[in-house]
Amino acid sequence: MGKGRLSVMNHYRLLEHTADMGVEGEAETLADLFQLMAQGVMKIVTDCVAIDASRRITVQVEGEDIEDLLVGWLSEVLYLLEGRGFLAADFKIEKIDENHLEAAVYGEPFDKNRHYLLREVKAVTYHQLGVEMIDGQWLARVYVDL
Repeated sequence: MGKGRLSVMNHYRLLEHTADMGVEGEAETLADLFQLMAQGVMKIVTDCVAIDASRRITVQVEGEDIEDLLVGWLSEVLYLLEGRGFLAADFKIEKIDENHLEAAVYGEPFDKNRHYLLREVKAVTYHQLGVEMIDGQWLARVYVDL
């Protein structure tokens, strides 16, 4: 992942890959990175601008390692929409280490009259997954199955 690093701090970009789409992010802290990655995944799903971030849901996620934690976190963000009808707009990682995170997710219930879904995400994948620190910056890449 070190090749072609993003020059702007705390930034993500969407990546296309056949039937998948990905998010690549760079941030100064691990918490910022996980927040950015969740924002990137939600940008794949919908136009986040139309979401009222007035409701808060607390989330806890466990992982075998930092990569597994990222997959678990992003899967939980998607589950909030698919399983609970909650459309996330903003994220605040309150605690994070290599195997555990606690976060606040802000958004509102999905309303088909006000919200438009761009595409359905089936799952967060482990394909080309990576989370690493290079030169004092956290970098991540993840793909989702569409």
